[in-house]
Amino acid sequence: MTRYRRLFYVMIALSLYTLAWWAGKGASAPAALAASRQQTIPPPALLSVLPNSGYNSSPTAVQIRGSGFISTPTVLLGNTPLLDVTFVSSTTLSATVPAGLTAGVYSLTVKNPDQQQTTQANAFTVKQATVQVASVSPAYGFAGQPAEILLSGVNFAPGAVARLGNGTAEAALATAFLSSFLLRAAVPANLPPDSYAVSVYNPDGNGGQLAAAYTLLAPVNDDLRSDGYALWSAPRAVRRGSTALLGLVVERQGGKNPLLNVAVDFYAGNPSAGGGKIGAGIIPLLSPRSSASTSSVEWAASAAQTYTLYAVIDPLNKVAESLEGNNVVSRTVAVLEMAADQQPPQLELFALADGSNSTDEPTIALRLEAEDPLPGQGIGSFYLREFVYSQGTERWLLLQESGWLPTATPQAVLGWSLFPLPGIHTLQAWAADVVGNVSAPLRLGVNYVVSPDAVQQDQVRLYRYTLKPNQQLHVRVQPSSGDADLYIWPPDHPDRAAWASVNEGLAVDELTVVAPVGGVYQVEAYGYAASGFQIQIDEPAGQAATAGATAANDTPASKTLREQPLIPASVQPGEQQGIAAAPARSDHPLLLPIVSKQKGSSPPSGAGDHSLLLPLMRK
Repeated sequence: MTRYRRLFYVMIALSLYTLAWWAGKGASAPAALAASRQQTIPPPALLSVLPNSGYNSSPTAVQIRGSGFISTPTVLLGNTPLLDVTFVSSTTLSATVPAGLTAGVYSLTVKNPDQQQTTQANAFTVKQATVQVASVSPAYGFAGQPAEILLSGVNFAPGAVARLGNGTAEAALATAFLSSFLLRAAVPANLPPDSYAVSVYNPDGNGGQLAAAYTLLAPVNDDLRSDGYALWSAPRAVRRGSTALLGLVVERQGGKNPLLNVAVDFYAGNPSAGGGKIGAGIIPLLSPRSSASTSSVEWAASAAQTYTLYAVIDPLNKVAESLEGNNVVSRTVAVLEMAADQQPPQLELFALADGSNSTDEPTIALRLEAEDPLPGQGIGSFYLREFVYSQGTERWLLLQESGWLPTATPQAVLGWSLFPLPGIHTLQAWAADVVGNVSAPLRLGVNYVVSPDAVQQDQVRLYRYTLKPNQQLHVRVQPSSGDADLYIWPPDHPDRAAWASVNEGLAVDELTVVAPVGGVYQVEAYGYAASGFQIQIDEPAGQAATAGATAANDTPASKTLREQPLIPASVQPGEQQGIAAAPARSDHPLLLPIVSKQKGSSPPSGAGDHSLLLPLMRK
């Protein structure tokens, strides 16, 4: 027998002996080998978790430091498994703490595949999120259109990011921090039509969400809508016993063909709770993406009290709409007592106090002057509203209003803080006399010029300037990224073409226009590609010998000039708007005698009491 064969038989014999010995001990060989291994490999140990805290509003990525880790262990926070556990080395693991855990202090456990484990108490703190998203304005837009939305809430921090999510995907939005309670976010044009939750996350993970807060509509869908302030009355001050006319301005979002005879029913009180029908108005023709007022209906209020008026658009559902839940609007109307003076005052001046068209600061001073013709008793208050045009909704949005601001004189200078959105802001003002009659409105355009600024692809930043013939307007756009182009549209477009500077890339776009005709000239910074830019607009000034424009370039072969502005310069918020009742006092005096007698003396013979009749004014 060779030496190798003898060695082979010896090995077989040893193996059989070893198996027999383990069988006698009542244990299997693999289990015994594992037990032997446990005696040689130490259990894991924990040193730190970084970071050691996070908010329950969002997942938190952590790095776990220690020793004795074996690929790949199970990691628990309390009883909750961590996500995406990755073995980096025997001393380092990475993992993700899931969102939604109850706030509190948690232990952390690492369990190796060989069942050895270690636990560190008080290893990680889950903090309750304090960011809250309260509202989104506007709450809808059209898919395929870039849009800007404003998010109101609490505890926003610099660097906060807004997100849109529809349950299957989430998109981060370019977000501008305006204050701890206000953000501006850009909605891209490539998101599909759907209902979206809106969430906000601060850089430290503190976040909050508002479910079903934003809706993207398909562009071809039809939707009829309105607002409470669009339920108007004539006169604006409604009085007991007199007949007022009511109407509603209806906006049509989308659509392909004109609608005929769109009906609106008017009610005093909620129609679903027994409100009485006042009448029905008709819009004879409503074109796609337009607005129009109904014919008026008569309403005579029998009592001087507060009423809630309702308007129901398309009450028989003859129009197939993408949103049927926005066809009812309401407005509270306070009916005043009768008055001898029912002539409304006249608002004669509404302007920036410095006489300009623009501001680079949101805080402005407004000058108002009004007159209350005889038999009027004087101006008592002013009312302001502020609108901006929303490209995403293709309509003017009411951003804020003042309520009635008391004044002791018919001339006033009022402070106002513009909503922090760059571009043209349209303000409307009304005046009321002391007995509550309300004037027709005056309109003022204020250009809020913010630099630096940014636009998405196909987004327009809109400005408007009123020029006299031969006045000069100079605009300069310097892109810092992407490609922003410059257009100026004349008031007589399309009879006169726009002036354009459309250099490629980061090249400066610059125009100097001398007005050939008087009117409103519309300046548009257009995102040929998503772009950050500096903009300079010099106020209209001076007289020039020749009307026309100078531009910094010819049109590059790679670009096609736009043929239409974002909206015509003539498109403004409507003047048919409902307005709250103004503070009023009665102008019917109650005459009472004041009797005067000289102390210690008797009246002359034949003379009675001397009475002076003074009016007692009733509020």
